[in-house]
Amino acid sequence: MAGAVFGTLKELFKSRRVGKHTKDRVLLIAVSSVLFYGADSWALHKADRNRLRRFWNNCVRTSAGIAFERKLEGARTSRS
Repeated sequence: MAGAVFGTLKELFKSRRVGKHTKDRVLLIAVSSVLFYGADSWALHKADRNRLRRFWNNCVRTSAGIAFERKLEGARTSRS
């Protein structure tokens, strides 16, 4: 469900006309509320936590305008 919400708002996150603060607020309000709905009753395993973390990181990178390739280049540079 959260992926569908994020996909619907993807054009907003890619827009240069919308400010970072607005994108952050929309991400927190719209996507995280759907993502974590009913989380108090979840029994999460490590694999589930990793999937949630990957999804959330992808959402944050997209809203910040950071391409996946740029993230990988930064990781390689920082480890050198």
